[in-house]
Amino acid sequence: MYEPLREKNLFNAQRAELIRRFDLNKESWLAEEVVYRVEEALTASEEEDSISRLYPGQLLTVCRGK
Repeated sequence: MYEPLREKNLFNAQRAELIRRFDLNKESWLAEEVVYRVEEALTASEEEDSISRLYPGQLLTVCRGK
C-alpha cells in the first residue's frame, strides 16, 4: 500500500521530469546520469561556499539570531 510513497524522492522526481520534458525512455540511463551529475555539482558548490543543505524532513529553527 505504501510502496508508491517510498518511490517518491528527489532523485526519482528529477529523473521523471527529465524523462517527461525531453521525451526520454522510461528507464533512461541519460536522465539518471544527468541527475547524478547535477547533484554532484550542487554538493561541491555548497561545500565550497560552506552552505548546509536541509533535506526533506529537516527543520531549520532560528532562536535569538542563532
